[in-house]
Amino acid sequence: VAVLVTMDQPLGVYTLSVSQRARNAPRFGYALIQYDGSAAGASTVDPTAAVISQPAWNDNKFTFDFQNEIKGLYTGSNAIPAVPSSATVARTFIMLVTQERMNAMASFQAQPSVDSLAVAVGSVGSKPQDFCDSAGNTKPLRWLFGRRTWKYPATPVLSKLYFDIGAEDFTEENLYYAIELGKTYDMVIHNYPACNGVCETHSWHMHGMHFWVLGAGRGEWSGSAAQLAMLNTVDPPMRDTVQTISEGVDNMPFDKTQPQTFGPCGYTVIRFVPKSPGTWMFHCHQLWHIIMGSNAVFYTAAHTIPPPPSNLMLCGEMTVEKVAQKLYGCNIGNANVASTGSSPFAAAVLILLAHVARAK
Repeated sequence: VAVLVTMDQPLGVYTLSVSQRARNAPRFGYALIQYDGSAAGASTVDPTAAVISQPAWNDNKFTFDFQNEIKGLYTGSNAIPAVPSSATVARTFIMLVTQERMNAMASFQAQPSVDSLAVAVGSVGSKPQDFCDSAGNTKPLRWLFGRRTWKYPATPVLSKLYFDIGAEDFTEENLYYAIELGKTYDMVIHNYPACNGVCETHSWHMHGMHFWVLGAGRGEWSGSAAQLAMLNTVDPPMRDTVQTISEGVDNMPFDKTQPQTFGPCGYTVIRFVPKSPGTWMFHCHQLWHIIMGSNAVFYTAAHTIPPPPSNLMLCGEMTVEKVAQKLYGCNIGNANVASTGSSPFAAAVLILLAHVARAK
């Protein structure tokens, strides 16, 4: 959250304190603000000695209330765009976030879905909590979106799409979701207890665009009239990062000794309109969660994407031939050298020759 601070206090040195919360191991960060002309210097102040009230690590009510109180600025020269009408929403993605154990090569559990929360949660025997046995530590712990987990491709996603390298990979089964420029989309980001019973706080970040945060709610999203009426479609904040918020005592809404009782535990609703073509990641901002699979890609059609810069370098399954054919319409035949077997300089020379050949 960005804030503006009016510096109107008496000359002196002031302490800022930030605390990490949501887990029972709070950490603190400090900064000092020194006014010009202050008699005391920053080196004379111990920031850890300052007594500054902070919410408790497990005070998820404070976080919940705070997030729902943030409003957007819709007047003046810095006004953000008005929220598109709910009637214009082309699709609603219901992203159930789960932690599960799975075979290293697997990419999904049970019956995946981003259209139905009930389908994604599953029934007895196929719910997320039914996949928490490590099988003798042979099944890695993964994070899943709609019961699918992200696997990084060998070739950068944007290059795959633009140069038509493995286009068959761009399916929802692989967490690639097609969107259209200018259309309106909603996403319900839904929490679910991790294997240890904790309803985690995740920080979700969207690349390539901002979104309106329509609101957060407790329990399970059903799309009821009451829940829809709770959403702020008048003056919500517009951001590129938002939290899903914990709930329950010590962030455990269910008895962790009774995992069969686990169920959805809170949601955050966002709305976005893609304005820029490309492949845009949406992921948890805790980097180790991305490594564990907590990521999806929203992409526009390949024909909407502008050409890459002239200093493009090869990577993964990109080849000189594929790049030259796409950029210049030239077949350079025997110069088809995979990036793994050619230097970037050699690749650049070959592409340049293709460009010269085309110019002739």
